[in-house]
Amino acid sequence: METLRWLSKEQVEVAKGVIEALAYVLAGGFFLYKWISGYQTTNLSLEIVPTRQPDPKSAKDLLKVVLVLTKGDRGSVHIFNIGVTVNNEHFDLMSGLEHYFVKKPNARDRTVNWDAKDLKYVNFLNPGERTEVAIVCGIDKNEIGHIEIVVVGRRKWSRRLKQWRAAAASLPLPPP
Repeated sequence: METLRWLSKEQVEVAKGVIEALAYVLAGGFFLYKWISGYQTTNLSLEIVPTRQPDPKSAKDLLKVVLVLTKGDRGSVHIFNIGVTVNNEHFDLMSGLEHYFVKKPNARDRTVNWDAKDLKYVNFLNPGERTEVAIVCGIDKNEIGHIEIVVVGRRKWSRRLKQWRAAAASLPLPPP
């Protein structure tokens, strides 16, 4: 403390206050940065699992495309649309509001009424959850299947829509 004798007690208190304020501003800036860039990231993983097998009824192969959606550890996500393109043929796995309609169980009879739909129950993909959606289509036997998938959704309380994309290829089956 011998070296700071030239500073008065008031000057030391002012310097201490300025340094504390600067530390609070920097800490707040760090948490704001993490909130904007890291914590609010909607970490959703897409995995495409294509499976191809010959169709005995036609000269084509059957291509099953399974999309595996895996939610990471932060926040819930609501999926609005899932679009699949296989060699320029388009399929909508979810679109519009149709996926809001959930089959309504009848608790008294312990059955599911497959014709009734209810808008009350909206499914979200919560942290750590995984779900799969699939389509089957026909593809020429010698044709390479180009698969592209687009998923549109948003975080549970966000207004901004996000988009995830994935692509895969399905090679022709080897000759028997």
